[in-house]
Amino acid sequence: MADATPKHLTLKYLPLAWSGLALAIVVLTPLMIEGDIHSALGAWGISFDALAMMLHEVGLLAGTAITLRLLSRRGVRASDLGVGGTIKASWIAYAIGGFILAVFLYPAVGALAQAVGLSMFWWGDGRFEYRSPLDWCLAVIAAILMAPVIEELFFRGYLLTALLGRVGSAPTAVCLASLVFMSIHVLMGPGILIYVFLWSLIPSYLYLRTGSLYPAMLMHALNNIFAYVVLPALL
Repeated sequence: MADATPKHLTLKYLPLAWSGLALAIVVLTPLMIEGDIHSALGAWGISFDALAMMLHEVGLLAGTAITLRLLSRRGVRASDLGVGGTIKASWIAYAIGGFILAVFLYPAVGALAQAVGLSMFWWGDGRFEYRSPLDWCLAVIAAILMAPVIEELFFRGYLLTALLGRVGSAPTAVCLASLVFMSIHVLMGPGILIYVFLWSLIPSYLYLRTGSLYPAMLMHALNNIFAYVVLPALL
């Protein structure tokens, strides 16, 4: 297993993990209070789902950028966070394997949630409905281009590495990082929270196995292409 703990990283930037969630809540809550946000957004050809995703990723982008800037002042390099070097062919295989595992994980968690009486989502069936080409563009930019890079940089590159240096135990660090990652999806639903926690173990393993974020980013991108583009196009 590759070394993913090059130096001790501070955990003082942990609150920035919720920067995306905070921005989405701050922007969307007043709109929801004022009236029918879905109709208002529909006039612009934008769905609530696409706007919420974009707001979350923009907020997390800001939080991640601040984190990386402050870490660089402490002498932390990109390579310390798993970024750099060339992509190995075996890493692509790892990413594809992780993606396949994630695909089968979802129905397994769904069956478990149903067995114990939990719904997957707080409301609705979780289907993403895009209203226009603009909606699709927002979904592709937020879920496929931004999320895999930003979220892996923060939650695996920074947070998991920092926790590894602090607690010393890989399983404990992975579980703690996964709990934080799970928490940013709190508005989705109880079953999804379980799924996200278990899902997060996959890119965490890829990072620890290879010492690079590239396999985790690729796996994350494949997952989001399937979840946010392929499935909505088919359903």
